[in-house]
Amino acid sequence: MLQYQGEANNQDCVSEILDICGGITVADYPIIDLTRRFNFALDLYFGWAFKADGQMKWDDFNETSPAIDTQDITATNRYKLSGFTMKIQNIIKLELLDSDGDNVKIEVDTMNLLKERQASFDEVYTNAGSGTPTKYIILGDFIYLDKVPNFTKTDGLLIYPDRPASYMLYTDTTKVPGVLPLHIREICELTSYYWMVDNGLMSRGEFEQFKTIIGTKVKDSFSDRTKNIKKGLSVIVESNK
Repeated sequence: MLQYQGEANNQDCVSEILDICGGITVADYPIIDLTRRFNFALDLYFGWAFKADGQMKWDDFNETSPAIDTQDITATNRYKLSGFTMKIQNIIKLELLDSDGDNVKIEVDTMNLLKERQASFDEVYTNAGSGTPTKYIILGDFIYLDKVPNFTKTDGLLIYPDRPASYMLYTDTTKVPGVLPLHIREICELTSYYWMVDNGLMSRGEFEQFKTIIGTKVKDSFSDRTKNIKKGLSVIVESNK
């Protein structure tokens, strides 16, 4: 895979971007601006990857730990999403452990489901009684449980998130973008298009058209990764962060 910049023979992302822009230099496209746009392109890419398929979840290659984070279960039914150490883009799954470390069956709830049950958020979540939770709902920066746990457990609330991209710094050289190798070119193209639009070499309409083409290609590629996996149902709840 191509490193971000500084490869002796110009076999790097920055060199590719400058070539796509017509053989310009960093005097024309300053590395600080180029890096910011490269990170914009990574955001687009990860958004497409997250939506492409719900069975083989995507994570940045630069991450060194599993996409799992925890909080302690205490005598409250409200837990801040920002209280997790990881940056969270979407919630794939939430798990709850009791005081013995056994899994507690808990299901996602929504405002629509509350309405179908003729229940209100206040009566179920704001004024929750004590007991073993069976449901949770995401509201703003908070995870609410439908019961105030009648137990405590260290690291008893487990979250499995989609994490955003590991951004490039303008000083990065040997770091490699955490995307599939076959998509490096697409990230470079997107980064170059921002400069082309700013400099009148591409219209915003053309940019949106090319962005759609690249997005479709990326999503199709990710969908192809799971053709041998039996389809199933899963719930992804996006945080409102």
